[in-house]
Amino acid sequence: MRVSFLNAPTLAFKLPQLVESCFQMDICIAFIKIKGLRRLLSIAEEMINRGGKVRIVFGLSRRLGITDEESVKELLEFSKRMKANKQIQVRRYDNPSFHPKVYIFHGKHPSLIVGSSNLTDAAVTKNVEANLLVEDADERLFKDVKQFFKDCFEKALPLTNEDYRSYKPKKTTKGAKSTGNEEDELPEQRVFDEQGHVRIQTIGDLLNRKNKNRFYIMHLSYGIEGYREECWQFATEYNLIGLSHYRVNNDWPKIRDKIKDSIDPGWVGQFDCFCEHMKKNSMDIGDLVLILWGQSHLLGIAEITGDHDYSEEYADVFFDHIRPVSWIVEYDYEKRIEIPQMKGFKNTLNLVKKNSERWFKLIQVKL
Repeated sequence: MRVSFLNAPTLAFKLPQLVESCFQMDICIAFIKIKGLRRLLSIAEEMINRGGKVRIVFGLSRRLGITDEESVKELLEFSKRMKANKQIQVRRYDNPSFHPKVYIFHGKHPSLIVGSSNLTDAAVTKNVEANLLVEDADERLFKDVKQFFKDCFEKALPLTNEDYRSYKPKKTTKGAKSTGNEEDELPEQRVFDEQGHVRIQTIGDLLNRKNKNRFYIMHLSYGIEGYREECWQFATEYNLIGLSHYRVNNDWPKIRDKIKDSIDPGWVGQFDCFCEHMKKNSMDIGDLVLILWGQSHLLGIAEITGDHDYSEEYADVFFDHIRPVSWIVEYDYEKRIEIPQMKGFKNTLNLVKKNSERWFKLIQVKL
């Protein structure tokens, strides 16, 4: 058994070799984008033409809407072309918690790729990704991974034309940068250099590098406890932060003076901060925001990249008041890091100024 590390470029180089030497490929993947799919199908078709088989189970969450519509259509059309000998089977998993990235290659030298790369062009060419390639896999390990795939495949449903017709992926919000096909390109990796070595070790280092004398802290206040992880995933996938209140169900600048006396002053202040140009301490493009889980853990750090927007489109899975961001640091939900207790942090959104008590507490936090 040989184990090696694959970043994005080496994965792109290795994938065709693995497909060429196998007779069956199984893919269990969280989400798909069209450029990455076409990259794979171009080499998979050659394998199918020589008698090989392909099985794909992928995430088609209607709640998160990350897989793009073109990919669903392409998979349906490809399946129809190859349907004669049942050499390709495609199933979809409609659950936002479905998050695996597993590639299985059956052949004389059974191999596996397990890691962070989704089936997108960015994830197999240029993102900062971490994958392990196992070649000539141990029999027990290969059996366990095949069983994992089988369990996922059997729980998923066959992809149909109705799935394509009814699926509505989320659109890029106003102010967010678009690259056309919206591959899962990570924000610029400011925490790492080109060799992957840590350059910034603490929040204080980051503030110094960005020449900031203030930042914001913001609760992960995503309503119902059970949906917090889903919303954090949505925030990082779509480069957004949000704020919501049941009384503020319209564009805040338009309704502020009409309702400001009927809601808590704390909420008025928070919306004034969040919605640009409402007051002196408003969020500006370029400001940094620390997203906290409760008062004791850090989930990520974002830089504001655009203006406030009110969007009912996102209210069912996220917030209606949103701002586009670029994620500088983002942790998996279950791997959030501990920080000093933020006593007195009761509002969702607070400004932290240089040399304040919270400033000195947080600048020591190691990233």
